[in-house]
Amino acid sequence: MNAPIFMTDQTTSDSGPHGSRVMGPSELLRILRRRRLIIFLTIGLIVGLTALVLQTVTPLYRSEAIVIVESPEAPGDDPAATVAKARENEIRVITFLQLLQSRAMAGRVVHDLALVDDREFNPGADPDKPAMVEPSFWERLKSVFTGSDPAPATTAEPPQPIASTPETLREAVIDRLIDNVSVDQINKSNMIKVTAYSVSAEKAQRIANKLASVAMLHQIEKRENASEETVASLTKRVAELREQVLEADERVATYRKRHGITQGMSDLTQMDRLASELAGARATRADAEARSSTIGAASSAGAAASPLLADLQTQEITLQRRIAELSAMYGQGHPDMQNAKAQLSQVQTRISEELSRASIGLQAEAAARRSREAQLAGEMGSLKARALQQGVENVALMDLERDAETNRTLYVSLLSRLKELERQDDVGQSDANFISRAAVPLSPSYPATKRILAVALVASLVLAAILAFIAESMDGRIRTSEQMESLTGFPALAMVPEKPENWGDLPPYVAIIERPCSAFSEALRSVQQELAARARDNAAQTVVITSPLPGEGKTTLSMSLAAAAAATGIESVIVDLDLRRPGLQNMSEQIAAGPDLLDFVDGDCAINEILRWDPRVPKLAMIGVKRAAKDPGATLSSPRLRTLLEELRQRYKFIVLNTAPILPVRDAKLLAAQADEVLMIAHWAKTPPDAVRSATRILGRTLTGAILNRVDYKKHAGLVYGDAIQHYAKYSQYYGETAPEDAETTSEPAAPAWRQLLSGLIRKAA
Repeated sequence: MNAPIFMTDQTTSDSGPHGSRVMGPSELLRILRRRRLIIFLTIGLIVGLTALVLQTVTPLYRSEAIVIVESPEAPGDDPAATVAKARENEIRVITFLQLLQSRAMAGRVVHDLALVDDREFNPGADPDKPAMVEPSFWERLKSVFTGSDPAPATTAEPPQPIASTPETLREAVIDRLIDNVSVDQINKSNMIKVTAYSVSAEKAQRIANKLASVAMLHQIEKRENASEETVASLTKRVAELREQVLEADERVATYRKRHGITQGMSDLTQMDRLASELAGARATRADAEARSSTIGAASSAGAAASPLLADLQTQEITLQRRIAELSAMYGQGHPDMQNAKAQLSQVQTRISEELSRASIGLQAEAAARRSREAQLAGEMGSLKARALQQGVENVALMDLERDAETNRTLYVSLLSRLKELERQDDVGQSDANFISRAAVPLSPSYPATKRILAVALVASLVLAAILAFIAESMDGRIRTSEQMESLTGFPALAMVPEKPENWGDLPPYVAIIERPCSAFSEALRSVQQELAARARDNAAQTVVITSPLPGEGKTTLSMSLAAAAAATGIESVIVDLDLRRPGLQNMSEQIAAGPDLLDFVDGDCAINEILRWDPRVPKLAMIGVKRAAKDPGATLSSPRLRTLLEELRQRYKFIVLNTAPILPVRDAKLLAAQADEVLMIAHWAKTPPDAVRSATRILGRTLTGAILNRVDYKKHAGLVYGDAIQHYAKYSQYYGETAPEDAETTSEPAAPAWRQLLSGLIRKAA
């Protein structure tokens, strides 16, 4: 018959060398689940303590303002200009960064926000009033239940002022403000982040914005003051230069007047002009003379000198050509010929007169040219003499003019600069502007409650897991059949549950009959079936039951095991051989009546006189002991006891011998030689593993099996050891507490159905 879920799985493929499971992921999860109480307590303790500590910490709020330092105008393609602009931009950022970090700006913030009178920066600002502090955790907790606002607590005595003098007090407040402010450049860019910390969210915002604002205002004021000073200085200097220019011009004019030096064309220029005119006059005079000398000899020269002469010469040629034609045609005596000759003579006379007149004109022109040439030569000589004289006088004049020109140039330059400054409209601007002003923070930045609690949670999880594994490794209690098998080296036949509390005074061995569907009954029946499967040829079977220590429940289990066999129709007998602390009499009232086992060993009665029966379990005989034996060893070695056991083997098919614990005494080992099976009982989660090991060594090869007794199925299932009982909650409905006679009155035959379902579950588990 297949073993039910109470039987131990004989497969050991997942077991280590000592019977413990291989530490895989599933086993790790089971360990964590088994030790969930330690885990929850550790997590709750650490997270709770962290939360309590966080409640005692004064929160700090952080507010950030971001400003940008404007870059100079974009450079052109010139690399040198690009480098210069980049350097200028870097200097601007560093300058404004240092300005924000200066004590001067912190001092202005202290003044503008009146931080000297603020209790955060000067706890002794108002010595006449007690210092107000944050409400305690218990006050806040009380307010949650009462619904009222927590009243802030007050100190018994006001704190002492920071300093005794206004100067040192102000410096101390500035130091505290600097400690509560940080200024950082954002990733080497033109942007600067101003961060302020305070116990008040609004105050943190005001400080961050105020610090950036006063730095910008400081730049504006400095530039305006510098511009005003520059304009005033330039105005004064321009006035002074104007006076100097006027004085220099006056000195030049006086010198010119004294020495008769005009400001017109210079002598050298005039000499150059006269030389040019003189050369022209000479050339004109030479030409006139040349034409005058050749005018009588060459008519062409005269024609060139007079247009009328040229016209007359043309008429002369025309008349000569006509006379030649007329002479050829008519001869010398023709009237036309005579008329033409008369006209020719007349024209020639006029030509002679015109030549004479042109010659006289050319001679007069030549005389005039010579006169002009002489005049120009005279003026040229006069200018040369004058130039030589003024060359000496101009040395001092040029010095005066250079001085005047220098003053004039400087005056014009400064005047242009002054006009430029007066036209500038960006003098009152700062290098920096706000990108984003500081906002009122909605939650404190310190302590970072969520982050700290998250870290505390993670740390507590790690610590809880470590503690869980430590507790698991240090747990010396036997909880699984696998552990029992590892300790004994023999199969664990079952894990027998604790007797149900709702049974009341009903003896367990009777409950085997009256509560056959209970987990307790099913477990004992599975043990009996396993032992029956081991029996040889349906022969009588003697089973010795012992335990390492007292209190393991072996007497109850022995009696119930015999009753389980009797419930299946097997004639069974239970013999109480715990002669030092007999317990069978406490379980059955029938034991107390008549002689007992010791009387039989002493020869005072027969076997039939010591046999007892409970009418509720008719096939179960009981042999008990009403008192402790004087010499248990002698009793167990008595021939009459061996005779009794031989007789019982003749009468009964299943014999259970309840013996004393093996560690205190060796009675079980003495009886093991006369038994077919020797079973050792261990109390679930109570019997020490060392006791089981010692008991196993004592029994040696005579031990044939082990049983974990008094198992809390619900608790064991909650510990998730991975065995069949882990699923107890899913199949617990298969166990009923209904008596057989009650089951018969139901509309459905429950017992056969339960048996069929249980048989299927047994086969699956096997």
